[in-house]
Amino acid sequence: MFEAGERWGFAGKGRYCHRGFLQSALEIRMDLENRGILKFLYESGEYANVVVAGHSMGAAIASVLAYILKPVYPNTKAFAYACPASIFDERTCDDVKCS
Repeated sequence: MFEAGERWGFAGKGRYCHRGFLQSALEIRMDLENRGILKFLYESGEYANVVVAGHSMGAAIASVLAYILKPVYPNTKAFAYACPASIFDERTCDDVKCS
């Protein structure tokens, strides 16, 4: 997660994540950045909250996506239903609990 942290401003050094979930979340993050969707909505002032949701594998990806969106969009929340047990390292798991 180090490279992603360097790019999007979060502490990725020494952090670990399931590679497939991270890759999917990074592709979504890149798409959002390229299209300017969140930036436009956030800067317009009309929308201050970002919510990502998913079930099962989608829940894992939503969790990772929320983690990498939060430094830029601090009011980001993830709703993860039936999330796999193994997504992040223990330290990152503690950081994302109910945040």
